[in-house]
Amino acid sequence: MERNVEIRSNPALTGFSIKLIAIVAMTFDHVGAVFFPMEDWFRIIGRMTMPIMCYFIAEGYFYTKNKKKYAMRLLGFAILSQIPYQLCFANHGIGGNVFWTLLLGMLSIWSFESICLKIGYNWGIGLGILVTFPILYIAEHFPILIFDQGLKFSLVATDYGMVGVVAIFLAGLVGIAKRYFENNPDKFNGFSIKVNYDVMQKWIIQIPLTFIIWYEYTSYGILNELYYIMLSGFDGLVFLLRRLGPMFGSVVLMFYGGARGNNAWIAKYLFYLYYPLHLGIISLIMYIFI
Repeated sequence: MERNVEIRSNPALTGFSIKLIAIVAMTFDHVGAVFFPMEDWFRIIGRMTMPIMCYFIAEGYFYTKNKKKYAMRLLGFAILSQIPYQLCFANHGIGGNVFWTLLLGMLSIWSFESICLKIGYNWGIGLGILVTFPILYIAEHFPILIFDQGLKFSLVATDYGMVGVVAIFLAGLVGIAKRYFENNPDKFNGFSIKVNYDVMQKWIIQIPLTFIIWYEYTSYGILNELYYIMLSGFDGLVFLLRRLGPMFGSVVLMFYGGARGNNAWIAKYLFYLYYPLHLGIISLIMYIFI
């Protein structure tokens, strides 16, 4: 499918290049989680993957010509990836793979914009946000068929849960705002404000992925953790980098100029295919050698 792409200034990296970076980082993350759980560097590198995925899901929503087909593709790969995901992370607790999170994030943008377009933005913004709450609930209470010791359904969180959905939704909100203001230049009677929507979209995802997660998983309070970081030398630096790891994803995205890459089909499906494949390979290695 062809799309019209806004090529922004200084396009140092194409979408294909950044997806390759995300794939390498994700592989480090998953290999570290399964085989080297005590080595923080694997997880630090891997944390940059989720912001990149969230950004491209939001971008894909605005560029696709068929949103239903886009959602069905995410659904198909979510189903395909679930068994490899459960096999790979069986010792880490059962959950829903990241494609469920990406799908729910895309649906949150779609439902919000659809409501706003149907009843107008004055009432649609509030109602659209309310509609996202059931989606966030599903992200934390997702029905998964567990095949360990028999088949049964269990309510579990998807990968990154509601935090991942919120990150995609926020990136989508920026895109919706950009399109609204561009389509309604005279809406505010001469009042204007210059906003770099591209930069905002790449960094707003850090609100949930870095700061909310830090708060959620902080045992002793953020101030106490910062105090620990300052007094702990190299260990404190490693601790800080693990907390701030997602920010590296937004740094990488700053080098993205909007160009898709040389091979559009590979760039489009590379992550979709690689995700279940690498989980299956890690699972196979784990069950043979561990």
